[in-house]
Amino acid sequence: MPITQWQGNKARYIGLRKNLFDLRRMAVVHNLHVLARMSETHAGAISHLTTPQSA
Repeated sequence: MPITQWQGNKARYIGLRKNLFDLRRMAVVHNLHVLARMSETHAGAISHLTTPQSA
């Protein structure tokens, strides 16, 4: 889902810094949603990445 579907096509704030911050904030939220979706669908496939391996 593109960020424009969440945020819209218009800037929310006046000023480049505030709008850039808002865009980056939305990108972080989007990435968290993607990671959550990945962990739900591939829970068994990525479990070996989070469990410690014995030597």
